[in-house]
Amino acid sequence: MRPVKAIAQTTAGITAHRLSDRVPPGGASREFRQLIDVINEMLERLETSFHQAARFSADAAHELKTPLTVLQGQLESAIQHAAPGSEEQQRYNALLEEVQRLKSIIQKLLLLARADARQLALNMETFDLSALLMAAVEDIGIIAPQLRVETQIQPGFRVAADRALLRQAIGNLTSNAVKYNADGGLVRLALEAGDQSARVTV
Repeated sequence: MRPVKAIAQTTAGITAHRLSDRVPPGGASREFRQLIDVINEMLERLETSFHQAARFSADAAHELKTPLTVLQGQLESAIQHAAPGSEEQQRYNALLEEVQRLKSIIQKLLLLARADARQLALNMETFDLSALLMAAVEDIGIIAPQLRVETQIQPGFRVAADRALLRQAIGNLTSNAVKYNADGGLVRLALEAGDQSARVTV
């Protein structure tokens, strides 16, 4: 059973950041060695595909940022030169909103690609997590006044983290809570704080 245990231990420990691991053949019999070879070949293909996907996401995001920035600038200029309140200005405003939405999506793709490649630089600082969550509660009240919001947030709890990334993660959660809710539904935000940790629940 030693080859089976080796296969189980190796495959159980494989994550997106450990795709280079391979099952050691050891002293396995011919039948087990064939199985190990098949698994290792599969892991090789998986690692190659993962790196190609990460590179594509990063390259695509980089290539799209510049033309979208140029397009945004041109639309902002067109809005300023259009007659106030005209149909033309309204059309430009709608297009500008779509460009800004595309830029936001691209920024998230780039963020994910950097995180997958372990190239994401964290800007660590100490800040009030409770205040950040209460700001998210206010945003829900503005975006979806038809929803009820309950909170269990301990005030004044400070953490050392990347404020911008944490705000984005919480924003994604609250956005989904609003998007997939029902009229008159409920959103609940909770902060459970310990001495060395915090758990945010949406």
